[in-house]
Amino acid sequence: MAACPWHTLPVKVPADGQEVWVRRWIWVAPFKATWDLAAQSFTHSSGLVMLWTDIWRWRHVVEP
Repeated sequence: MAACPWHTLPVKVPADGQEVWVRRWIWVAPFKATWDLAAQSFTHSSGLVMLWTDIWRWRHVVEP
């Protein structure tokens, strides 16, 4: 199965409440976070909240 492409913000944003893979920088490993449309931010399961401007790229979580 092919992976989904990485998307650039704010050109394309996830659906509100959607869990996605995010990358803060090109050299940092991606991690899962949930998009909050109203707050324009991603929230990691640890509770860390990152504004969309802190994210380099995002892509959909593809389940096998």
